[in-house]
Amino acid sequence: MKKAIAFTLIFATLFVSACSPGTSTSNSESSSSSQSASSSQDGEESGSDSMPSNIESQNPAGESSESFSESSGGQGQPSSEPGQDFPSVSSSTDSQTGGSSNTSFYYSQDPSSSQSQNSSSSNPPVSSSKPSTSSSTPSVSSSKPPTSSSSKPPASSSSKPPSSSSSKPADNPGEIVGDYIWKSVPVSGGGYVTGLIAHPAERDLYYIRTDVGGAYRWDKTYERWLPILDMFGSDKTNYYGVDSLNIDPSNPDIVYVTVGRFAANGEILRSTDRGRTWVETGLSSRGVKVSGNGNYRWAGERLAVDPNKGSIVYYGSRQNGLWKNENIADGGQWTQIPTSQVPQGSGTTSNTVDGTNRVGINFIVFDKNGGTNSNGATNIIYAGVYGNGVYKTTNAGSTWSLVSGSPTKPTRAAMASDGTLYVAHDSGVAKISRSGTVTNISSGLESGQYVGISVDRDNPNIVMVARHDLNQHNPIYRSTNGGSTWTRINTRRGTYPHWWPAWFNFARTSSLVMDPFDSTRVWYTDWYGVWRTDNINASQAVFNAYSNNHEELCISALLSPSSGEAKLFSGAYDISGFRHTNLDIISREPLKNSDNYHDTLCYAAFEGNANTIYKTASGQSDLRGAMYKSTDNGKTWSKLSSNLSSEYGGGKMAVSATDPNRLVWVPTKKAPHYSTDGGKTWNPVGGATSTGFLPDMWNEKVMVIAANKVGSNVFYLYRPGLGFWRSTDGGANFTRIDNNGIPTNVTGGNWPPGTGVKSVPNQDGGVWVYNSAGLFKSTNYGTSFTKLNNVKECTALSFGKAKPGSGQPAAIYIFGKLSGDNQPDNRLYRSDDMGQTWIRINDDNHKFGLLNVLEADGQVYGRVYIGTGGRGIYYGEIYN
Repeated sequence: MKKAIAFTLIFATLFVSACSPGTSTSNSESSSSSQSASSSQDGEESGSDSMPSNIESQNPAGESSESFSESSGGQGQPSSEPGQDFPSVSSSTDSQTGGSSNTSFYYSQDPSSSQSQNSSSSNPPVSSSKPSTSSSTPSVSSSKPPTSSSSKPPASSSSKPPSSSSSKPADNPGEIVGDYIWKSVPVSGGGYVTGLIAHPAERDLYYIRTDVGGAYRWDKTYERWLPILDMFGSDKTNYYGVDSLNIDPSNPDIVYVTVGRFAANGEILRSTDRGRTWVETGLSSRGVKVSGNGNYRWAGERLAVDPNKGSIVYYGSRQNGLWKNENIADGGQWTQIPTSQVPQGSGTTSNTVDGTNRVGINFIVFDKNGGTNSNGATNIIYAGVYGNGVYKTTNAGSTWSLVSGSPTKPTRAAMASDGTLYVAHDSGVAKISRSGTVTNISSGLESGQYVGISVDRDNPNIVMVARHDLNQHNPIYRSTNGGSTWTRINTRRGTYPHWWPAWFNFARTSSLVMDPFDSTRVWYTDWYGVWRTDNINASQAVFNAYSNNHEELCISALLSPSSGEAKLFSGAYDISGFRHTNLDIISREPLKNSDNYHDTLCYAAFEGNANTIYKTASGQSDLRGAMYKSTDNGKTWSKLSSNLSSEYGGGKMAVSATDPNRLVWVPTKKAPHYSTDGGKTWNPVGGATSTGFLPDMWNEKVMVIAANKVGSNVFYLYRPGLGFWRSTDGGANFTRIDNNGIPTNVTGGNWPPGTGVKSVPNQDGGVWVYNSAGLFKSTNYGTSFTKLNNVKECTALSFGKAKPGSGQPAAIYIFGKLSGDNQPDNRLYRSDDMGQTWIRINDDNHKFGLLNVLEADGQVYGRVYIGTGGRGIYYGEIYN
């Protein structure tokens, strides 16, 4: 029986991306051993091209061409990102350990809605009074969400979104959850957008999918992307990898996503309200493997809905063949088409670490105008099987056969109104007539692998294609005679976030889509974001970046110093990270690390002077990295020389509270080392000689090293299985302290469990340890620990500025479960009394499922940051 679960949408204004490993993923077409990564883009404005508001214009000059590995993480876009485009809702949430409290979520409305917000104020559009309590949290139900045509927003009469800034709501308004307001720290773009779908029946209704950051719907009114999978928690992180996305061509309210990041059993989710709520359709029970971050994630679409009978859905898997559901709206079962008719696909990939060793079926395409059977189902359907060719049925799926002469490695396809199927493949482009004639139409195209393909809805002879296989600057072509001849489009990059380098465009291009209502408007997606031109016929087509609210960075480190100009430092896979002095404005420049060490893994600040900050970085290699130091609050950085070999890199670091030059560093796969001269020379520590404190570089959730925050020159090391260690001589020597109250049988790994040790600000000798067994605190330098019995499990911990007047050294934030929590996912809590009581500050609609790093603000009480593995950075603060 189908398991139906309705999930209510969260965070319209928050971050997203395609990441690097761990909770980050690599953009190379080979994933890291345990995680996934991030990406980026380029342009300049001209004449009639509309420009997304909130994006800075820049003329790139003299920037070097680089290439990232195709494992990308995520980046976002402009700074003003309002909320969802549907009515505000209320939901019960826990204000202590299990009760209900008032919670409301404010979303910008459709222009036609009586509740539409149209604020020009700089303040968030929030109610002056606290909303009443209501219980509308996500529910587990055997019933499907109702399909309501009345909820459908009206189609726009204009082909372009409004450009007037006066129609935009306040910048980055956020969403209210109890006493908190939550926002994204805007970066914009940066992750792999692997597909874009345009609805053929409603103007300006678009969706995009990403490899590690979920899926989005386009908000035409405010020109930004609305995340539609943010309601999934820490137990559903696999759902943020989207291997396919498609719509019901006959119903604009219905959308499907195929979710699963790492070749585990995947699921197909169905929404009847444009992604606000979702129902599982039962694919997971069939053992079908899905890998939204696997090789050929840029191909597709693997899932398609019958345009003549929307209850029929097909899905082409990577490893398990072709599947069909004939009654998906009413609990229909997924059944497999015999592999004797449609094979699984013999193509193989190098991306075997996540279990994906077969490319599989890359696309399903219906010929809507090719006739229907007696039940109304479309007769002619195509399946692109990588390694075998294109398969076809002419009897609504009863039997299938190979189209003789079809490309053996098809990637994407587009159906023309006359029944011509245009097919992009690994070595060019072909077309297949309705009668089955195959024609090679690659003449005039540069050689290479082609993927993006689109055909004019009204003219079957106008077709466009895009090449995929170069890292950057892939060409696109247009034909007006069915592919007999091609014209390469002269393109130029227009507006884009200021920090994007000039070579961010047409990078590993994935989808290419002509607007169904205006074929001169063309979209494409790539490694770093979403691009659009409004005049493909111009002598030079200007592509502007459209990545507002597409926040897909994979965050590897966060630091909020206790003083100084910078509010936050972020470390990110692929693009190093940023220095944030204003949390609501995109940083103009990333903190670029030298020598292609694009992954910032750790920050460490000297407590006595916020100008002195260290960071470690890696080049997506366990044994390759560098270390940097800033003495001006992160404005400039210098690379530290080292007496160690180049195999020492990455890892985690801590700085003494009394001496800014005394450091302890735990390199990846190496024993801990210490320095007394600010990192110029290093010596191995005594005692703690294990090389297993950091077994690989993807350790965002593992905090193995901490320095006492005040008074004494003490350091701590902790890792499950290796124990708790303390140094009282500035890191030169460590002693293991056993029988101190920390359990020795807890599990701990690099991903997904979070474990670590943190020192308490303003408390000499205050040190806490967290792991899957709970939370443990010490006030005597770790000699003895006391377990907090009200915390059942803790996977992230951070200390922030104390509540004024509390008399406590710090406020505490944890991500985990309290003793009364029985749900499968973790929750976010704050304590103002050193763990005696806890206040939940998220709710069931804001679950932060991809949390990598938790960091509390050192300067503002109540403010906390969440760095994610594909959804960028959220921040929350107390709303008065």
